[in-house]
Amino acid sequence: MELVGSAERTLVADYSTDMRKKIGLATALLHGPKLLVLDEPFEAVAPVSATTILIGLAGFGGMLAVYLAESRKAKERARAELKAREEALPPGSVR
Repeated sequence: MELVGSAERTLVADYSTDMRKKIGLATALLHGPKLLVLDEPFEAVAPVSATTILIGLAGFGGMLAVYLAESRKAKERARAELKAREEALPPGSVR
C-alpha cells in the first residue's frame, strides 16, 4: 500500500475511482507477477496518479506490463512517461 499511498482501514467502495484503481494495482502486484495486463489503467485517474503508477511499475524489474487504452490522451501520457524513463537509463541498460 506504500505505492498507492494509504493504509487506513475503510471500505474500498468509499474511495474515489482514482484510489480504487491504485488499490486494484497494489492487489495485482502482491504476488510478484511476471506479466501484468492493465486495461484502461489511466481512465478516471488524475495525471499525477498516472505518473505515480508508471514510476511505481518501473521499479518492478523482471515484470512485463502491457497497457491497453482506448483513449488517445491516455496512450500519449503513458508513451511520454515511458520514453522519459527510458531516456533516463544509463547507456547500455536493458530496455
